[in-house]
Amino acid sequence: MKKKVTLVFPRFKYPSGDFSLGLAYIGAYLRENVEGIDISQIDTSYHPSMQYVREKLDKHSPDIVLIYTDTLMFQDAAKVAQECRKKGIHVLMGGPHPTIMPKKTVTLKAVDAICIGEGEITSKEYIDEFYGEKKFEKVKGVWYKKGGRLFRNSPRPVIQDLDKLPFPAVDLFEIETYIQNFVQLDSYDSSIRGMSLIASRGCPYQCSYCQPTLKHIFGPKLRIRSPENIIEEMKQLIQKYRIQAFYFQDDTLTVFKEWMRKFCSLLMKENLGIVWACNTRADTYDADMLKMMKKAGCVKIKVGVESITDRIRNGIYRKNVSRKQIEGLIRDCNKLGIQVAGFFMLGAPTETEKEVWNTISFAVRSDLTEANFSITTPLPETGLYNYVKDKGWTVPHDFSCFDYYQVKRPKMAKEEISIKKLRFYKKIANFYFYLHPKRFWNTFRQSLNLKKLFLKLKRL
Repeated sequence: MKKKVTLVFPRFKYPSGDFSLGLAYIGAYLRENVEGIDISQIDTSYHPSMQYVREKLDKHSPDIVLIYTDTLMFQDAAKVAQECRKKGIHVLMGGPHPTIMPKKTVTLKAVDAICIGEGEITSKEYIDEFYGEKKFEKVKGVWYKKGGRLFRNSPRPVIQDLDKLPFPAVDLFEIETYIQNFVQLDSYDSSIRGMSLIASRGCPYQCSYCQPTLKHIFGPKLRIRSPENIIEEMKQLIQKYRIQAFYFQDDTLTVFKEWMRKFCSLLMKENLGIVWACNTRADTYDADMLKMMKKAGCVKIKVGVESITDRIRNGIYRKNVSRKQIEGLIRDCNKLGIQVAGFFMLGAPTETEKEVWNTISFAVRSDLTEANFSITTPLPETGLYNYVKDKGWTVPHDFSCFDYYQVKRPKMAKEEISIKKLRFYKKIANFYFYLHPKRFWNTFRQSLNLKKLFLKLKRL
């Protein structure tokens, strides 16, 4: 008997060139470890309609679906679960939102069970029980409903050796569409064939807009794959999909300097002929390591600036990075010809209009190649979320107001800056930054690719 399993990525808004690496890892693990599995995938990134979901469910006829969701996707994920329920399909939901808000997720009528934390081993064992004796109490890392009762199983330990996981099953996705819409290195070359990958899981830092939720998902320690394992994955993707560029989605790829030096050394030895980009913190690099990264093909680094005001960046956001360190990273990268992109958040609790303008002004005058301006949105159970909730923030049950792209967030009891003004500041920030004389030509060149331009504009 075939075990018909469908993975669902319900991204109805904000398509991008980044597919779900989490689902791709789960898909690969299930293929390798579940005998007789017939695995399929529904991705609404480029087909944002419930009709598409219905058609795919009818085509695949799965017995069980695994639905990924974060907070921004949660409403749509719940609607997909309802469609599955109508067709008598068993629903296992996982991802950041079920992990952080388990009770509010598992109590949805259309959801049979949720996976908490990493999903590879948990989903495999759950599927084994689903097609076997249905003794779900044996599966660590799940909450499930049975006979009208809710059962909470013990947590599952994190996967210590990430090298033991199979490489992501990227073929489950419309991978050529994703490659054509890869935007992470557009400022370097908008025609380049690129793909995202990830080297690690977890984060050792305490930023209030992420923690402690990341620890709930990935554990308290950073785990990282070996350089050899990552380069082997890169080689396979180059050979199969003609990839020319990679973007590492890791929150901070430069935490372990010796690891980075070894990775760069091996990359230079392999001479793969590719370029790459990554995320970093301004306090996790040194000049020699940066030079080695450049020689190994690093052409772009993204850094979280968040706010140029120390009171906001280090007080409210708990970033613990100085302005001097941020300016030093930008300067050192520019000396080496490495592009730098900055992440900024506008509208922190207690942030004044003057402080917002100071951040925008810094970004515009800086030597950053790119800037991403978002509206501060305290996501569930983060330190920032608990901070504002203590000050009278009310959160609706459907989480419909969490959307930092469209400038939607729950209203705080007292706000220094109105949402209307924050929308204005975000537009002004993008206008001044990208039309500044030092960036105008690059902005114009990238705008010639209309398909990618549309994807970017949806997020502004």
